[in-house]
Amino acid sequence: MTNRMWWMAFTIICAVAQFGASCNGKVTEQMATEDELRLYLERNKWTYVDVPRELLGAGSIVSISEQDGLRYRGHITDCLPSGVIEIKDTGAAALPQIARQWSFNASALARFVKLVEVKPGFNVVTRVDVTIGAMPHSWAVLDEIRLARWLRENRNRLDPTCRSYLARRDVYVIMEALRLSDLLYTLHRERGADVKLTAENIKGFVDLGADAKWNVTADGKLKIDQPVYIAFQKSQWVSIEDTPGATPPPSAEQLMARYYERKLRGEQ
Repeated sequence: MTNRMWWMAFTIICAVAQFGASCNGKVTEQMATEDELRLYLERNKWTYVDVPRELLGAGSIVSISEQDGLRYRGHITDCLPSGVIEIKDTGAAALPQIARQWSFNASALARFVKLVEVKPGFNVVTRVDVTIGAMPHSWAVLDEIRLARWLRENRNRLDPTCRSYLARRDVYVIMEALRLSDLLYTLHRERGADVKLTAENIKGFVDLGADAKWNVTADGKLKIDQPVYIAFQKSQWVSIEDTPGATPPPSAEQLMARYYERKLRGEQ
């Protein structure tokens, strides 16, 4: 295929990390289920991303399909010269109570919170409750116009690996993502009883690594101060080279909605 014929397209995901005035009504202390959190985010034009993930910040390259959901593939800075783009931290995000407490399946912690290496003792855990602490919650922002302009003008400078990923119609680049920290994890056994962690027995459940900032609370919960991401919002299809008649791929929101529909039907 010649350079003249070659074209690529990718979708840039934008997320707004403020719920703002859309959060109305009485504050509740009730722990939300994963589905309740997802539906709340959808009503406020957010797209939920399964569970808290470390690797989902601004500039992340991800693939999304209705069969597999969202998968992290790399970071846009791996494909661009140094200094081309800048990732900025923005102000704190005000979160309503329903987005501050939620539960998810224990296996998700092992799959997506990569700072955790699961040990044999974790096999007794069936559910994990997450509570966001008092620390500010912020978001990182990537300049969409600056990135799109550079890619249009310099597509031939991309190495073949980056070009092949960005040419895929299921590949998306995250521009802004809600970032949380100061998280409190409560582990539960099959019948709902809490797993009481201690500084001594935690090594039998998880290995947090030398770089993680964590401690075990007096009531046996795990507190981790490590940024993670939970949602994105809005998407725009951007063609690096003018391609008359090209049909944009489904939006990231549409694909994730189909993924959750399949999951609810038990097809995942």
